Amino acid sequence: MKIRSFLVLSMVSFVSVFVAVLISADNKNIERSVQFAQDVFNEKIQTAKEYSAILSELDIDKRIELKSLDKAEGIGFYEFENDSLIYWSNNTIPLAKINIDTLENKSLLTIAYSNYFCLIDSHSGNKFLTLIHLSSQFPYENKFLKNGFNSSFRLPSGTKISLYQSENTLPVYDLDENVAFYIDYSQTDQGVKIGFQIAATFFFFLGIFFLLSVVRLLLYHTSEQQRNKFAALAFFGLIVFRYVLLISGLLNNHLFLFDPFIYATRIAPTFGDLLLNTFFFVFLTYLLNRFVKVPKKFLTYSFNRHAWVGILNLVFILTLVYAYYTSASLITHSSMKVVVHNISQLRFPVVIAYLVFALNYLGLLLVAVWISRTLHAVKFYRIIINCYVQLGLLVLITFLLDFPIDAYTIIFAALLFALSIVFQEQFKRNAILSTLVVLLMFFSVYIMLFSTRLTDKKDFQINKSQAISLSTEHDPIAEYLFDDLTIKFKGDTTLKNMLLPEQFNFDRLYDYLTKNYFSGYWKSYEARITICRPSDSVQINGNEMFWYPCYSFFEELSTNFGMQIPGTNFYYIDKLSGLINYFGWIEYAYSDKGLISLFIELDSRLTTKPLGYPELLLDEGLKSKRDASEISYAKYHKGKLISHHGDYGYSLISKAFQKKNDAVFFTTVSNNY
Repeated sequence: MKIRSFLVLSMVSFVSVFVAVLISADNKNIERSVQFAQDVFNEKIQTAKEYSAILSELDIDKRIELKSLDKAEGIGFYEFENDSLIYWSNNTIPLAKINIDTLENKSLLTIAYSNYFCLIDSHSGNKFLTLIHLSSQFPYENKFLKNGFNSSFRLPSGTKISLYQSENTLPVYDLDENVAFYIDYSQTDQGVKIGFQIAATFFFFLGIFFLLSVVRLLLYHTSEQQRNKFAALAFFGLIVFRYVLLISGLLNNHLFLFDPFIYATRIAPTFGDLLLNTFFFVFLTYLLNRFVKVPKKFLTYSFNRHAWVGILNLVFILTLVYAYYTSASLITHSSMKVVVHNISQLRFPVVIAYLVFALNYLGLLLVAVWISRTLHAVKFYRIIINCYVQLGLLVLITFLLDFPIDAYTIIFAALLFALSIVFQEQFKRNAILSTLVVLLMFFSVYIMLFSTRLTDKKDFQINKSQAISLSTEHDPIAEYLFDDLTIKFKGDTTLKNMLLPEQFNFDRLYDYLTKNYFSGYWKSYEARITICRPSDSVQINGNEMFWYPCYSFFEELSTNFGMQIPGTNFYYIDKLSGLINYFGWIEYAYSDKGLISLFIELDSRLTTKPLGYPELLLDEGLKSKRDASEISYAKYHKGKLISHHGDYGYSLISKAFQKKNDAVFFTTVSNNY
């Protein structure tokens, strides 16, 4: 019977885990996806060549409208005559500054946050450019601006274009069997559908359950003389097994809840890992409570008994540390709001969080009961006093390490331990219902106080970070426009010639920049222009006036205070001035003059509200949600209040805040801030 039960449970465990792996492996095959994209790409090239040949035979005024083709297939047609663009089927791509002679046939072109495959042909002296849209990578997304490959390729989310081959790329060829580009799938979302994930997760945890049942069955049928030895072996084996699962990453992104978006820490990189850790933790404490016994000979002498009191209580303390920090991390390191007394916040992950809380402290209770049963020959007050001394040392150590355990947890652990020691007779008589009712009452009160305190602490940190973000506010619209601005600056030969010493006129240069670059939305910024060569110096006006090397000055500005806007020559500058500050560095190379740099400093003007701008360019996540937040903020410039928001009554001058370099907590008549 014993062997039959063992074989059945082992087989069920193996089959369950195998089914879970099989279901999770039923994934979008990236090679099949790339092959489909290859077929679509070939069709697009063939279509582009056919339409290009048709267009070349027609006069411009007789050409068919191709907007539908561009929208459906992502193919655009352009004709150049003497390097001038004379026909285009798509007016959303800024090709006016593109030099057709510099483009290569069957090459990639990146413009306006999008990647295109170029086909160039000549007819009657004119050049025809066909652009096949491959993918887009905007700095922000919304319902109009979507990142990723053109939808007609049907590639998984996260797939990117690469010009270089690597272990995570697959090639795509043109019609001549030459590599056109590579598809990088290193960050591809290859997750299975949610139904398959849930099924795979169910079978996986079912397999783990039967695996643990096999371990319990083996220990149950082991002789008492060998039970401690086999229990230690089971402890070690299960911990190693869990560690191998953790470092292998086999479960990540394949099983339901096994992704880091809900929860992530070092020992549990996903929410599913946390749940699995909790199951193993409770099972190990169950094995300790059920099968591990301290030999009576170790408790014969008084000295030995007192030593074992300290050792076993240390096990209780270590279990408490694990239960506390795991439960606390579930609130502080997760994206969900765990509030026990708020039913409206009840979601499936929150229910799992409650289960983790309960199982963690169930494990702590099992250890306490095991200690009370093992040390039944020792007077109960000696055990309790020893435990309380170790709890005091724990408070001191965690305080010194800057990871303090709150008073609620210490009080609850002390009560839990004392009740398990005092009520050991009830556990022996199996009259545990009344005891469990008392413990459940204490646990309910504790977990409510525990979760509320940590949730308030987390909310405070979030509000603090939002307040800091307000003090260093960015302009997403400006940063969105910097990419095109950089391209325009680099290709502006007129501006480049205006910087030459023999043609330089600052007023004419400033008027040109204002008219061609800093109009429209940029009127909300004040621009300061500096022109330098590497050997030039700039005049610094501070407490004392002095000259400083120009390049060194702006290098220090960008390095010490700047954060580069990706893909541009502009930097966000954190001056803590109450304004939004940007800095641009455009460098021009001359064959006979060397390098000349144009330095542009942009400071937002003193307005209480940004100028209007079309909302379609902004993602929902960029729109302000501060009205719903319990945050008050204000902006001061040169010590004077220029704008504010919220209920707090700000002073008209910034003197009250000038000495507060970090976040502080203070109390007014009616509120805390």
